[in-house]
Amino acid sequence: MAAIEGIDVDTDATELCISETFNAPDADIVFQSSDSHQFYVHGKNLEVTCGGFDAEEIVARGEVSLLPEAANILSLLFQYIYPNRHPSLKNENFEVIAPLAYAAEKYKVFAAMNICHIRMLSFLSTHPLDVMKYGAHHGYPEIVDAAAPLVIGTATLAEVAQSLPSQMMMAWIQYYQAWLDIVPLALNYQVDELDDCTTIASSKGKKGKSYLSAKVCAYCGPQVMSIRKNLSKGVASLARLSFVFEHVVKPEMCWCPEYFSAQWRSFIEAEINRIPKFNTFL
Repeated sequence: MAAIEGIDVDTDATELCISETFNAPDADIVFQSSDSHQFYVHGKNLEVTCGGFDAEEIVARGEVSLLPEAANILSLLFQYIYPNRHPSLKNENFEVIAPLAYAAEKYKVFAAMNICHIRMLSFLSTHPLDVMKYGAHHGYPEIVDAAAPLVIGTATLAEVAQSLPSQMMMAWIQYYQAWLDIVPLALNYQVDELDDCTTIASSKGKKGKSYLSAKVCAYCGPQVMSIRKNLSKGVASLARLSFVFEHVVKPEMCWCPEYFSAQWRSFIEAEINRIPKFNTFL
């Protein structure tokens, strides 16, 4: 056993590694990661930069403090407690940013919290449920609101229930119902069939046309049926309107699909835009 500033550190422990960055001999606190890496840090820095560590108590205890985070996460986190240029994190992937963001919140490393919040937002499109969970549990309502429409189309109710705090679930059910109410409106959108495209062509581009119906020629029936089939998949289809409408095959010598699908899609998007943000249901 070797003593470092009054801390008993087992330097002979199997597979024990000392951080190359955090190894100051005058450090008065030693943290050990879940994968047996040790970090020597200064209690005075913890006191002024963090709200989640009781530096005075840790120093008085004089023991290595075990933390559940891995070394790669702690090596980033502890950089934010020193007056140096902090990591931008712009090249880190979600598997690093997410645990770092949770660690920053848990230990209240204030300098890391904001950049982690910004970087978590950048993963909305690829990890909407995980990002919403982070926002919900750490008091970022704007993140929850931004993620909610994406989660609607990608997660089941059971998955959402496992991710949101229990007090938010009633609000989520109401929010989901608001989306669900649009499905029959989208499915029942009126499409009138004409003999040819001439009547449609004569009205193309006129302002003030109603979105309550669209007109198509007799050749476009299969395209209408294809859209209705996609919309019948429920709320998830509303969150994937690009897929629903952009896969419409245009018959030769006919431009009806381009026009009626745009009208139909605009109608649905207008209804979706009327849904209040998730946090208004809380």
